[in-house]
Amino acid sequence: MSNLYVISTPIGNLGDLSSRAIDTFSSVDLIVAEDTRVTKKILSHFDLHTPLLSFNDHNATDRIPEILNQLSNYDIAITTDAGTPGVSDPGNLLVDAARSQGHTIVSIPGPSAVTSAISICPFSIKRFLFLGFPSKNTKDTLELIKQSDLIESHTIFFESPLRILSFLKSINDSDPDRLVFIAREITKIHEESFTGTAQDCMNYIKTPKGEFTIILNPIKVDKISNHEDLIKIIHKLHLDGLKTKEIAREISTISHITSGEAYKLIVDNLKGPQQND
Repeated sequence: MSNLYVISTPIGNLGDLSSRAIDTFSSVDLIVAEDTRVTKKILSHFDLHTPLLSFNDHNATDRIPEILNQLSNYDIAITTDAGTPGVSDPGNLLVDAARSQGHTIVSIPGPSAVTSAISICPFSIKRFLFLGFPSKNTKDTLELIKQSDLIESHTIFFESPLRILSFLKSINDSDPDRLVFIAREITKIHEESFTGTAQDCMNYIKTPKGEFTIILNPIKVDKISNHEDLIKIIHKLHLDGLKTKEIAREISTISHITSGEAYKLIVDNLKGPQQND
């Protein structure tokens, strides 16, 4: 079986492309790219001439059988316009299809707007919830932020210049005192960051340009006593892949019940086999 290499590309500065990524680009037989024009610029910069095939949200269904056929005989790399395929970008469908046919999936890591923003953020971030681009349904987004607050987790979003001000306005309308960190154009010439309330950030940005990474500082919330709300959170954490004891600790933190009582509540309300401790 052949290898499918999932290659992270620079999020702005071409100097951030790793030597391992360059070596892999030159050794594979085909590069599957979200936009071949973007990836071609990267290849040209490093004098690489590997064939390219477009693969994006619009043609993924039609392209996957063709790519799997190629994988039967050749190693292939998948890349996106910037960052890592599958992280707010195309890629998961092909990775799942290749794995189901027995191919080896190899990650070639690289630059990340998420970890880069965390590294320069003034908040003390011990854990975070990455939610990609916010839903157009503001109510859904605010509910996710509220759940993140309950477990004292920072929330991280990406946002476009067209929607950043409306997103910040929704944060301001909901929690005007919440601290917000924004980073713009990370690794690029005009990289900058700012910390303040959502209103402060709106005043600072004024004319949005480039892509934004936003980190929301959690706010203090009252502990939950409503049984139905606890059940909803249990199911959400279960879907997120947390183990039973991990969920119990979180439920105990955000409610008035002990870890033992939380554990029993989880076992009583989650159907099917429980995850081991």
